[in-house]
Amino acid sequence: FTAEAAPNPSLRHDLVALEVEYLQRERRVTAEATVPFRFRLAYPLTGAPATDLGDVRVLYFRAPGADRTEIVATEEGDGVYAAQLPLRRAGAYYVHVGVQSANVGYQDLPYFTLVAIKPPVPGGVGDRRSTGGNG
Repeated sequence: FTAEAAPNPSLRHDLVALEVEYLQRERRVTAEATVPFRFRLAYPLTGAPATDLGDVRVLYFRAPGADRTEIVATEEGDGVYAAQLPLRRAGAYYVHVGVQSANVGYQDLPYFTLVAIKPPVPGGVGDRRSTGGNG
């Protein structure tokens, strides 16, 4: 006699309803700019894209908890969502995704970190533009 064992997905109470894949490649961004932030949501059991979610929200804040901002993300298609993050000050930012209708809180999915660097001062240290000379 032979038997095959397989997980019963209906018994997976510890499984979050959605999974997130962050599409942001650069973690170092310029402060005082708006960062286009994209991510993909999918259903973990099937891998199918999570589409038509009207309440996808992004929470981001600067460490250690300053400048807390919550905004709505818009769907671009195929489970990809986007939010515009205006990072006004230099520092480390933590970005969280939540979807209330799927019972997914900000603490349920992995977060993403960004480091906003002050933009160079024209003609100052770190400015790579030519200021004349033998250029």
